Amino acid sequence: PPAAPAAARGTLRIDFFSELPEGVLTVYAGPEQIYQQPFSFFDKGLFRDTPKPGRLEAERGVPAGPLDLRIYLYRQHKDTRIVQLKGDMPAGGNRILRIRANSAGKLEAAIE
Repeated sequence: PPAAPAAARGTLRIDFFSELPEGVLTVYAGPEQIYQQPFSFFDKGLFRDTPKPGRLEAERGVPAGPLDLRIYLYRQHKDTRIVQLKGDMPAGGNRILRIRANSAGKLEAAIE
């Protein structure tokens, strides 16, 4: 029998920039967790570490069609921030998920 055709997929590039020095970023596409990464952005000092902005980047394959994304930013002893986005992923296409966290903990995201 012929091989079943592969499900149409696209590539989601995750671009996260944070002014917060530490936390955990998690991204879901529909019910599937596609990314989870703890981060710790500090300059190592002789006597103490200094917080600094930082960036995480990744690529994940996602099914083509409607995108239903949820982004979670967890920080210890703080409220978890959540952003939900809807978009579309063309078969074989690429989209960029830009995520920004400012120093006050505000989380923003957009699909490009």
